[in-house]
Amino acid sequence: MAAVFLIIVIAFLAFTIDFGHINVSESEMQNAADAGALSGARALGLSRADARVQAKAWASRNKSTNQFVDVQDADVELGIWDSGSATFTALPDDSSASINAVKVTCQRTKARGNPLPLFLGPILGTDNSDVRVSAVASVPSGSCGDIIALNRIYLNNRNRISYTDAFDSSKAPYNAGSVPTGDVCTNGHITLNNGSAIYGKAARWVNSKTPNLNGPVTGGITTFPDYLSFPDVNIGDAATNNDNGSLPPGVLVGGRFSLGDTNNPGASGQGGYMSLPSGTAQSITLQPGRYYFNEMAVGSYSTVNVIGPTYIYVAGQIDMSYGQINNLTQIPMNLQIYPFDGSNSQYACHLPTYGELYAVIYAPHVDIFSNLGVAYTLEFYGKMVGQLIRVWSTSLHVDESIKFGDLLSGGEQISSSGVIGNGVSLVQ
Repeated sequence: MAAVFLIIVIAFLAFTIDFGHINVSESEMQNAADAGALSGARALGLSRADARVQAKAWASRNKSTNQFVDVQDADVELGIWDSGSATFTALPDDSSASINAVKVTCQRTKARGNPLPLFLGPILGTDNSDVRVSAVASVPSGSCGDIIALNRIYLNNRNRISYTDAFDSSKAPYNAGSVPTGDVCTNGHITLNNGSAIYGKAARWVNSKTPNLNGPVTGGITTFPDYLSFPDVNIGDAATNNDNGSLPPGVLVGGRFSLGDTNNPGASGQGGYMSLPSGTAQSITLQPGRYYFNEMAVGSYSTVNVIGPTYIYVAGQIDMSYGQINNLTQIPMNLQIYPFDGSNSQYACHLPTYGELYAVIYAPHVDIFSNLGVAYTLEFYGKMVGQLIRVWSTSLHVDESIKFGDLLSGGEQISSSGVIGNGVSLVQ
């Protein structure tokens, strides 16, 4: 009887001690997975590669049973968190979908060659145990806004009110009066003139001036505590490794892209190119690829056609005031425009004064204008980041499927404290 009871006592000891050992190890590994997922999600605003690096780095800094947790590349997954169904769907890094979550798995398993050893389990024929945990952190994009003016924003009425609204190009094309979630965000002043409207929320830095609202803000006005900024445009090797060679002869001269008559003085006497509508209209088609210009001007009602994913970097002024960039795909992400240095130009980025523009404009150091001094109307579909945004008779239709972190050379908003401004949280 003593021998029988001794076996039972040992079994209970094995169960108690080893079970506690497994629980402690699992808890420590969960801390590692949580740290990795949160760090990875915060870094999504920089790039997907940064998210992977940060997730792996921070998870690996934690220990389980006095050993650093082994986190491999395959243990970090990027994907979509669906809050409605509480599910995570992993996606490849080259997916065009908008990634908003990071999942980190930490494991000690026989298959990996690092199972958790047991103390008394070998007496009962079990030498080790597999332990596997995971965590998912999500960062909803655009909680501050979708039209970002880091200094200030003006929506003006010339012959029609300027306004914002929203749609989701991944689900359906834009319909008039689509969704009242065209949110605006700025560190500075918000001005609505003569009935112009924000059909969505307006967020401003808590220390900025009181908005001057001569028009509605349907979603209300909120404040945020930290002064926001955005990562610089990542030019990479675009200046030397690009597709400029595919352009027709005569369009690019001395690094300046010019189509149509664009050499007239400013239409409103305010400097810059501000091309007048004279000369012969021209039309070219850009082949999908990456382009780098010192300046860019499109005038005389000329048209640049875009037929696939196109990325345009411009070091100086952009003037499309009497021309168009016609994105034939009508997918804003297929035309990404990066004006990256506005220091040498008073009016650095003139949008077209008429027609439709499907694009993402990422220019955290550049002022953006439309219809400056003229009575035309522009329909913009996409998202934009700029220093000052000043538009007349322009509809800004926000494409909610776009995440700034998914841009080729952009990033999500950050605060002065270095914390992503859109609420990273553990969701699983």
